[in-house]
Amino acid sequence: MKYSTTIILLNVLFLSAVLIDAVSIMRCHCIKTTSEFIHPKFIKELIIINPGPHCPQTEYIAVLRSGVKICLDIKKRWVKKIINSKLRNQD
Repeated sequence: MKYSTTIILLNVLFLSAVLIDAVSIMRCHCIKTTSEFIHPKFIKELIIINPGPHCPQTEYIAVLRSGVKICLDIKKRWVKKIINSKLRNQD
């Protein structure tokens, strides 16, 4: 009796962990965006995440030279310039 209860409890815990992990994957990366100017020389990499089932909008993430990731507000003019510049340099 104790053995089957333990097995059921372990299964419930395992399924809970899997569901929590799945929920964390299925959401936007950018909860908050910044509109403060970041000089392009501090941006090491630009990550663009297209919309999908996890998030309805395109997300723009700047990885700074220090390793910090910052979500950018695409509505700002300076952000659009940096994105266009980085995309041109990749081609």
